[in-house]
Amino acid sequence: KINCNNHYQDLTSKGYSESAAFKEVIASIGNIDDIIKEYRNNHEITNDNVTVCKDLYFELNSCDLSFHPGSTFDMMITSRKPFEINEKDDHIIIKEPTNNYSHSKIEVIFPSDIKTLDINNKSGDIEMTNININDLKISSLSGDVDIDNCTIKNTSIATTSGDIDIVTNSDISYLYIKKTSGDCDIKCHQNIAQMEIRSTSGDIDIVTNGDFVNYNIESVSGDIEMKINHVEGINFTYQSISGDISNRHPHVDKNP
Repeated sequence: KINCNNHYQDLTSKGYSESAAFKEVIASIGNIDDIIKEYRNNHEITNDNVTVCKDLYFELNSCDLSFHPGSTFDMMITSRKPFEINEKDDHIIIKEPTNNYSHSKIEVIFPSDIKTLDINNKSGDIEMTNININDLKISSLSGDVDIDNCTIKNTSIATTSGDIDIVTNSDISYLYIKKTSGDCDIKCHQNIAQMEIRSTSGDIDIVTNGDFVNYNIESVSGDIEMKINHVEGINFTYQSISGDISNRHPHVDKNP
């Protein structure tokens, strides 16, 4: 690798003018597109590259992910080093190399025929918008999780650090969240049949219809606020060791 500053100083010491030395240094660098390719690797997987895909599995180190709806499957990976991608039966496994120390990015166009999404990510934000899926599992050490206007039957999210925001207009059969720190904001305009939240620290804010639901919420430190529009058939318990608890309906029991 050429050290541009040292090369420039060497040329001027040999009698090159500042302008001539600068042009020589620029010429020695080479094609800027080739340099970018050396540090960023773009890999695209389309519907033509795979057979039938019903399940997606991600094993990642430091990566931002975004999912958006589409009629056919498409995935763009932007990374310094190439990912390992394996297709087995009806699912795809995407693995980030362990020695990839730069932050990567994956953008996925998500068709409705994919049924399972399993993400294991050490660091990075996860964003989903308007996708339809049966089973979602997320495990993350650091990074925010943002789920907006998605239809998901079963959801399991485990995070160590980062905020969780969920907005959905569809029914949820089961929602499980386990977090160490970070706020949790859930707005479900339909029903959540069963919801469990385990939190060490961070506020929890939930708005839901609340018809025929079973809720269990525990927090060591942090405020819990609920807005339940209907309470017919509700079975709801929640507790916090340190933090305020409030609800906007008088028929919800609190366990101190």
